[in-house]
Amino acid sequence: MQALKTFFYILRAVALLLLGIFVLVNLYTMYMQIIFNVSYPTLFGLGKYIPSETYQSCNVSENDYLFTIDFGGYKRDDIVILEKTNGSMTIDKVSNNDGGNIYLISDTETPVNKSLLKGKVIFSIPGIGGLILVLESTVSIVIMVLLIVLIYELPKIIEGILSKRSIHKKIF
Repeated sequence: MQALKTFFYILRAVALLLLGIFVLVNLYTMYMQIIFNVSYPTLFGLGKYIPSETYQSCNVSENDYLFTIDFGGYKRDDIVILEKTNGSMTIDKVSNNDGGNIYLISDTETPVNKSLLKGKVIFSIPGIGGLILVLESTVSIVIMVLLIVLIYELPKIIEGILSKRSIHKKIF
């Protein structure tokens, strides 16, 4: 019985930790986008991006989940996220990096303004972007917060129900 209690305690702690981290990261990105108008918020230099179209030259498909970093420099064949002049994001590949000038596959003649580069892709999970977008919606965040409260309070609720049953049996 004690081993089962320990297992459920650890399972509860892991679930609370994962849900809590997910909710906090998403609240932070919402905060940065709404309050500070940051077009591509990162947390400690790490960012995430879900493309809405396929980029054949970069081998990136629609709804891939891309993890990016905005430090460490850029070298040839790095896939980068960059901001267009209209504020939207796009993906391109570095064709050349010579003497601090970075050239992209889409425009090999003109160096790109480094302030427009938001990060390079370090990891990609194909096809789960749609699911992540649903999980990052406001309704899903509220449901996750309620789920966190329920998971946290569930042992107390169960203990209260069991203690009332034992008192009820003793009285009658």
